[in-house]
Amino acid sequence: MKLLKLLDIIALISISLLLIFDYFPNLPLARTIPKGFLILLIVLFVFSILFRRYINPSSLEIFKWMLLSTIYLLFLMVLLTFLGGKSTVGIAFTNVFLWMALLLASYDIYSQWKKAKKSDA
Repeated sequence: MKLLKLLDIIALISISLLLIFDYFPNLPLARTIPKGFLILLIVLFVFSILFRRYINPSSLEIFKWMLLSTIYLLFLMVLLTFLGGKSTVGIAFTNVFLWMALLLASYDIYSQWKKAKKSDA
């Protein structure tokens, strides 16, 4: 159980830093951090997401993680946009692919919610 929480924290910190560096590439901190560290963040993020599948968390835990991470990412994008940031790779609310990904994520969250509800019964 503790490993899941650690992986969740690693994933959220990694994606947060990557989004901040994407929205604000000219930050002094962004220039001082080596590219290898950013690559390490991406690897940690992918590893935490992939490794999570092999721990066999409950359906309710998966549902909570999916909902929390989706809401957190949307909140972070709104916050970074309001702070004056602009994504350099196109992760913005005007991107059609973002809305398609959100639609797919919403369907997946709904399916996981039904699965969690069914396993509780």
